Amino acid sequence: MKYPSDFVNEDHGWQRIHAGHDLDRGMLLADLADNGGSQRTDGQELVVEEVWLSVASRIKWCGRHDWSCDSEGEWHAHWFAARPGFGKPFTLVYWGCPELVSQ
Repeated sequence: MKYPSDFVNEDHGWQRIHAGHDLDRGMLLADLADNGGSQRTDGQELVVEEVWLSVASRIKWCGRHDWSCDSEGEWHAHWFAARPGFGKPFTLVYWGCPELVSQ
């Protein structure tokens, strides 16, 4: 898997995902703007979330794992939440409402 990459989250929609934590905010903003994240709406701010995720980089039939997916039948990846220190550190970047991030 190459990063940064597009990332779709069922809670916040389209985002960009970067490998690592403590990344330069200016670089994150430039990547977001250069890759389709310029559709900012009123009241939205740049949201930068540092998370820990496990990655399943080659999945084709999500239905066999008891979840539905729009990419069913095509090779794609899924990320799963992990506890801090487990999995790998990633940074998610998107336009959103920061007060809704922790919900």
